Amino acid sequence: MYDAVQGKTPWNTATLQKAVADSAAFIQRGYLGGKNYSNLNFDQSMQLLAAGKSPFFLGPTLEFQFATNYFNDAAGNTSDLGFAAFPNINTSLPPSWTLGTTAALSINANSAHKDGAAQVINYMMGEKFFVDMTKSWPGYWGVPLKSLASVDLSQFTGLSKLFVQAVQAMNTAVNAGDFGLDISTFFPPATQTALTNIDTVWQSKSSPSDFLQTVQKAYTTDKSKGLVVAAPQPK
Repeated sequence: MYDAVQGKTPWNTATLQKAVADSAAFIQRGYLGGKNYSNLNFDQSMQLLAAGKSPFFLGPTLEFQFATNYFNDAAGNTSDLGFAAFPNINTSLPPSWTLGTTAALSINANSAHKDGAAQVINYMMGEKFFVDMTKSWPGYWGVPLKSLASVDLSQFTGLSKLFVQAVQAMNTAVNAGDFGLDISTFFPPATQTALTNIDTVWQSKSSPSDFLQTVQKAYTTDKSKGLVVAAPQPK
């Protein structure tokens, strides 16, 4: 994926064709939510998980913010929730972690207070801000800090503690190079949009090869416009 995103290899390779075909097989066998998969949002998925109607929920660590509605002290089920990285198909390799963030914090070029804005962003990207926000709002303000090794877990309880443990584990994996690239962060816009049409393969309306060919065309357009961003390379 890294090589495809960086333009080092074409998208329509045998490896990526197999990956797309495998995802279609998962959907068609009902492994990922069955026929209602496309109609579930994050909140509904977490609700099904809490009700015992789903064995697991695939999602980023920001989903902890939705968990607070269903796994809490009032319900008495906080300890029922766990978190694990997605297992690798090759069991001899470490689990699969995905590196990404939901947004970019930027400063308006026309602002008369650029330095002030920079101070705010700098504060938000600090450990104290992470700790204070996570205590009361786990998941939403999971700012991308390189390390949380010095964070004292005894400061947290319930879902907040579980969230910190999950992010600490992720940081360890990322620093070791064991990660993949999240679409919303590292894929250029037209390429990202083209990839959302993967449901045409899931519904047997397109072949993996034809689908990836459309992704390649979108990527070529993105690259010609200089929209391909630099991405960290997994090991």
